[in-house]
Amino acid sequence: MRAASIAEKAGAHTLLCAIQLRLMVMLADSSGPGPAAALMPGLRRNIIRAGSPMMSSALHIFLGEMEAKRGLIGSARKHLKAGQTLLQAQPNLWLESMAENALMATCILASDCESGLKHGVEALRCARESGAAAMKRAALSNLGILHYLGGDFDKAIELLEIGRAHV
Repeated sequence: MRAASIAEKAGAHTLLCAIQLRLMVMLADSSGPGPAAALMPGLRRNIIRAGSPMMSSALHIFLGEMEAKRGLIGSARKHLKAGQTLLQAQPNLWLESMAENALMATCILASDCESGLKHGVEALRCARESGAAAMKRAALSNLGILHYLGGDFDKAIELLEIGRAHV
């Protein structure tokens, strides 16, 4: 919270949004959606102040990821698609890789291997182009899971081992 306070005092609204977004995800992961939801009014206000389509996109993508983790596939997909639409105004390969990876995860939850593979290929492409090693590992792991679900065990093992090697 200290970092958020410093960013707010400095008038660095975009940085403040990035800090609050990460805090929201950490709270949701550790304490559930209730504590994370308490941050939403301030976060939305700061995103408006920042006037950044990328921060608006990040909010939707992070909310989509949180919803996917809760198994709320429809809500997750709505947020992820909204985030991707906003990225058209201010492209960001890292956020795009996050969105595509989360969409792939919703496909895993829905046992939709065909769509999942399309999202997976795009997630991996964006992760590689952005240089985001963590997103590359996540995409490779989810692609491995999709191939496992599809019965291609050799490809699943190959992808999971490649992902593990990028630690």
